[in-house]
Amino acid sequence: MDIHSGGVDLKFPHHDNEMAQAEAHSGCAQWVNYFVHSGHLHIQGLKMSKSLKNFITIRQALEINTARQIRFCFLKHQYNAPMDYGDNTLRGAMDTEKKFVEFFHNVKAALRNAGGLVSDQAQRWGDEEFALDAATTACMKKVDKAFRD
Repeated sequence: MDIHSGGVDLKFPHHDNEMAQAEAHSGCAQWVNYFVHSGHLHIQGLKMSKSLKNFITIRQALEINTARQIRFCFLKHQYNAPMDYGDNTLRGAMDTEKKFVEFFHNVKAALRNAGGLVSDQAQRWGDEEFALDAATTACMKKVDKAFRD
């Protein structure tokens, strides 16, 4: 296995025991090449868990925020540090989303003013665009195949 992941609380002894058992069972000298340990998600200062009944489902989160805002929330956060999910964190994600939206609106306006983008005019692909699309699609298939290996 190339990459194995889990929470920071699984670093020791859980993953060490898991690795020893798997290597002994399979006869493999190195069962995992890399471990990725992620930080816990906290709600109101406590680790999110079903036993504490302080959890939120994705569906519940999507009733309050958009999928893009939730993505920004996680993208702005370092993967291996705890994250407090709450109003302040989501407000920061919403501010980041607003900056991106405004930036792309400004880019569109600048292109329109420069005559480089006319919204009513159909945009057509040439040979270069088709070649780039084919190369990108082939690369995506290779990456997908490698991840499924």
